[in-house]
Amino acid sequence: MIRYRNHIITTNLKKSFPNKTPQERQQIKKRFYRTLCNTLFESIQSLSLNKNQICERIVLQNKNMVDNELKKEQPVIFLISHCYNWEWLSLSISAQFKNPYYFVYHRISTSLFDKLFLNWRQKFGGKGVEMRNYAKFILNLSKQKQAYLTLVALDQSPPRVNSNSLSCQFLNQSTFFFENSIKLAIRQKASIFFSKMHKVSNGYYRCELIPLVSKESYEGGQIDSKALTKEYARLLEENIQDYPESWLWSHKRWKHHPNNYAK
Repeated sequence: MIRYRNHIITTNLKKSFPNKTPQERQQIKKRFYRTLCNTLFESIQSLSLNKNQICERIVLQNKNMVDNELKKEQPVIFLISHCYNWEWLSLSISAQFKNPYYFVYHRISTSLFDKLFLNWRQKFGGKGVEMRNYAKFILNLSKQKQAYLTLVALDQSPPRVNSNSLSCQFLNQSTFFFENSIKLAIRQKASIFFSKMHKVSNGYYRCELIPLVSKESYEGGQIDSKALTKEYARLLEENIQDYPESWLWSHKRWKHHPNNYAK
């Protein structure tokens, strides 16, 4: 684990924190490796956790605000990131709400592992939707006029650069974000929450649900998907600046750099 994707992590940290000393970035990297090990251990541990236990492990701050939107028969979208234990966050949401809950995931190439992981992620009643099928699925679901919850992570690199890729200033560099998920949320007239993760102690977290769009927001006119995507990027950077070791630095986040696509 200690050398896992060392070059990618080192490069990402150097570009993201140019004002920090090499020693400071090295300390962040060491804490990241520790956090990643903890996340893997916690994910295995969750196989034996029940609903009450997972709800104790991740407390949802401002859950009442989500409940209020659901009472209005509003669909709710959680925009999350890969900060701390995102798998536990999904399980906690699944355990704490009675409404239908769907999370977006990327299929694992090995079918056996994909099935095992999906069954584990669905243990409290949530349903996984493959990213490639998400747009069609969610548009069909929105026709049913019911209150449901969806979880989408927007912090990873888009699979390809196209009209749905928006360049934002993020961690000291121009970065592509996948805008289409936010466009779909607006098309559903969904209430949107950003999920900011805080570590309370080892194995215990608090997810601060920050409201971005409510039912009333749609009464005031058109929602700007680009502005909302940029706000997501700003809040994500704020979360990372607060807890730099929490984010998934081993991901090739800048494999599509906007400078390479400049007209």
